[in-house]
Amino acid sequence: MGTYFSRHGSKRLLERSSLTEKEVAQILDDGQTVDIGYEQGTNRMHRLFYSHKDRFCFLAVQDMQKGTVITIMPADNRGKVKHISVDALFMAEQLAR
Repeated sequence: MGTYFSRHGSKRLLERSSLTEKEVAQILDDGQTVDIGYEQGTNRMHRLFYSHKDRFCFLAVQDMQKGTVITIMPADNRGKVKHISVDALFMAEQLAR
């Protein structure tokens, strides 16, 4: 299964990161993520990854059955993404090295 982006996912990536779809797909397909967990009752996995270009972590919400990235969110422990620990952020950065 390869990674591809929904229209919403593409739009959010463009708004929030300097990474391309191809770069994020490579990160996700290579498993350079800290998988935080599934949304209850869905196939959507929350996958934390680090962007060298942005010097920041992001959370990809990906349908693991279809490979579709639904959205990309900055992982800053504010706003919607409050369930990410400092340890998970550190691990994501280490995986990117």
